[in-house]
Amino acid sequence: MAELKPMTDEDRTAVADAVARADHFLVSLFLGRGQYEKLPPLPSLDMARRASVLLEQIHPNGRAAMVYAVTTTGRNVFVPPSFTDGEST
Repeated sequence: MAELKPMTDEDRTAVADAVARADHFLVSLFLGRGQYEKLPPLPSLDMARRASVLLEQIHPNGRAAMVYAVTTTGRNVFVPPSFTDGEST
């Protein structure tokens, strides 16, 4: 798996803002050849992260599931696994 660059303070602030404003969270996993497994919207980041672990167990292809915070304006913001602030949503 490729290494991700560390989050800057600006990145962390932007993600924290999106998580705080999120209407719901989406989880998806790339299966290959343009195919994705997508879960229904989830109400919290904690639930989305738990669901991402289950999704990775159902499809053990070595890829990590992606979690997105969806704001009330429809903006989707990727929430990296390293993000730990603001998880009380």
